[in-house]
Amino acid sequence: MGLAEAHSDESGRAERPGRVAGKVALVTGAASGIGRASAVRLAEEGARVVLADVDEPGGGQAAKEIGGDAIFLTHDVSDEASWQRVLVEAEARFGRLDVLVNNAGIVVAGDIEQASLEDYQRIQAVNAQGVFLGCKHVIPVMRRAGAGSIINISSVAALVATTGLRGEQGRRAGADQDRGDPLSRQG
Repeated sequence: MGLAEAHSDESGRAERPGRVAGKVALVTGAASGIGRASAVRLAEEGARVVLADVDEPGGGQAAKEIGGDAIFLTHDVSDEASWQRVLVEAEARFGRLDVLVNNAGIVVAGDIEQASLEDYQRIQAVNAQGVFLGCKHVIPVMRRAGAGSIINISSVAALVATTGLRGEQGRRAGADQDRGDPLSRQG
């Protein structure tokens, strides 16, 4: 559908009805913020949504509010076994996975001179390693489905230095630079 065929809703946003209808989408960091908004929007557009987060109460509430086929799975994106479990559960429940929104991320506010190595390592584990693990493990699932879309959420902090955000620039820049298209390369 071209831009001329899209229509606007009451907020003025262009819509493309049916783009994700019947698709299965996994959204990380879905308990709040951009992740929650992404999950809601995908469901509004007809996707079956798997919300994933370490925040069990928030993620469970978000899935309940979305209703329908939406489910919540507890998920630590920095843990490889957690990725494997979540993808097995999603594929078992819905038979496929078409979309990954790699959104989960953390920020530790404060001066870098006061930052601990442990803070930095945790930021990197969630923010950079989580993106890598998501891509690594979802690609075979999407291949089985015949296609898929991976959306890695980044931040303006990857491009503009900001005081008070420990490790955010490096994390988001790493996610921003990983723009390969592994599904188009068959091997």
